Amino acid sequence: MTSPISRYRRELGVAGALVVLLALLAVMAPAFFRAANLRDLLVANAPVLVAAVGMTLVILARQIDISIGSQFAICGVAAGLLAKTGLPMPLVTAGVVATGAVLGAINGALVAGLGLPAIVVTLATMVVLREGLRAGPSMPPAPIRRPRASSASTRAAWCSRPSCSWAGSPAWPRCSPPSSSSTSRPARAPGSR
Repeated sequence: MTSPISRYRRELGVAGALVVLLALLAVMAPAFFRAANLRDLLVANAPVLVAAVGMTLVILARQIDISIGSQFAICGVAAGLLAKTGLPMPLVTAGVVATGAVLGAINGALVAGLGLPAIVVTLATMVVLREGLRAGPSMPPAPIRRPRASSASTRAAWCSRPSCSWAGSPAWPRCSPPSSSSTSRPARAPGSR
């Protein structure tokens, strides 16, 4: 009979490496472990964590689902469209969960019901959903409200933001906020109408 340590040697090695990294992080950046930062990390990564739990179950069943990114995008679009109609958030959440369940049920029916290989089904689903998102109804871009700029220093601060990293591209040759005469105006992304 093998001992638990020799049986789980690989897992214990990974756990030990994680403990060493966390201890090093605690010494080098103790602010990382503050409650507010840990809460922010959890909230920011919650969608990925939910998807990872679902993928873990799929992998434990010795299957694969490569359409999860496209399904995630479809659910995000569904959430935006439902919220835009003015539905309360609990109904938006229920609608998004139902959308994800239907998409998963389609994959499940094709794999389990028809016996098709999961890799083929989910690859086809990924392509269909991605092309559906790309060829979907065209919507005008949402306006982006930019702050007023009354001086060169404000303009410089505005252009140093990450959202303005495309400022040097030929499609958008300059990055400048609206003049001080206007309170705010909608900005459009490069290439949008």
